[in-house]
Amino acid sequence: MANLAATVKPTQADPGHQQRVSRVCNYVQHNLDEALDLDRLCNVAGCSKFRFHRIFSAFTGIGLARYVQLSRLKRASYRLAFENELKIIDIALEAGFNTPEGFSRTFKRTFDQTPSQFRAQPDWSAWHARFQHAQPRQGNDLMKVEIKQVATTEVAYIEHQGDPRRVFDTAGRFIAWRKSTGLSPISQSDTLGDTLNALYRDWLPGSGEQPRDFPCYFHYLNFIHQVDECDLLTDIYLPLQ
Repeated sequence: MANLAATVKPTQADPGHQQRVSRVCNYVQHNLDEALDLDRLCNVAGCSKFRFHRIFSAFTGIGLARYVQLSRLKRASYRLAFENELKIIDIALEAGFNTPEGFSRTFKRTFDQTPSQFRAQPDWSAWHARFQHAQPRQGNDLMKVEIKQVATTEVAYIEHQGDPRRVFDTAGRFIAWRKSTGLSPISQSDTLGDTLNALYRDWLPGSGEQPRDFPCYFHYLNFIHQVDECDLLTDIYLPLQ
């Protein structure tokens, strides 16, 4: 029997300063391999260097250069944890470091683990703590909600219980299983929680719908090994009565 569910997809961003910050964040995420200096990013924002630097810090809580560095280190940490076939020196070069020593020092200063330690046993709780800076708000105006019939589907899963910040430990086991079976690795996005909260908080009360006694679920349309994190596409399903 088919199931009824609401699915959420992202749409366009809001105007104003928030739009400038969102535009620059998106540009950074899509151009991590390019030279991302202050002049270039302020041109993207359409704002003076002095003014935009303050605007960006006010919205995110960190400086623009630090945001760029953290974005590159975040991608590098995914490489270390989930792509064991890659050499650390190659990951360091991709992250913009000229030497593995410089990469190792910066990585340890940021995550309290060397790249080798992180690859062997990542401390995901400490890792998540480094990404607590604010992102441009993803609210109800950014959602496109559709109600559709979903065919009953059998799935294989690994259950995660406990701190959401440790979900990568569970995901790592799931990825290892998927690789061993020839399936693609699972993807991840830091903004899924914001969108899910907006779905329950903003959309559901005014929709006239009632949620079913069943957890929400995600449909990953692409994967972290295929695209940069900013290009990950995920449909969020909220089962309805």
